[in-house]
Amino acid sequence: MKKTLKKKLSGKKKSPVRKVAVKAAPRKRQISDSARDLALFCADLIEAKRGFDVTILNVSKDLQITDYFVICSGRNKKQNQAIAYTFLDNYSKLAKYGCSKPSYNSMQGFEEGQWIVVDLGAVVVHIFSEQLRQYYDLEFLWSSAPKVKRK
Repeated sequence: MKKTLKKKLSGKKKSPVRKVAVKAAPRKRQISDSARDLALFCADLIEAKRGFDVTILNVSKDLQITDYFVICSGRNKKQNQAIAYTFLDNYSKLAKYGCSKPSYNSMQGFEEGQWIVVDLGAVVVHIFSEQLRQYYDLEFLWSSAPKVKRK
């Protein structure tokens, strides 16, 4: 009986060797220079449309979803919408920095025009009216985030 059992067992195919995946230690999230360059380029686009009081905050240490906030003010609803539309209009230039394609779906608050948020992936642009910017005061809320100096 033992001999027949050995023959049956030896006739079976051997199962393939399983490879065990070794998990590496978590890496520190590194910010690419292209994200910083994208934030600086967004600030230039804003100033080209006469947006003012432009501030760039590096929030990469505090947030996992984005690296930079670009915060600016506009004088009225139409100017805020024009600033936001600039990001749609200049997609070919923004694509060089590796940002996701902006669309009306990636903009929140476009119709109201008081606080427009444009999500470009590594950079989130906040376009405020003067009154709402003072009220919400994002710079104070993210005061632990370092400001990026522009030349």
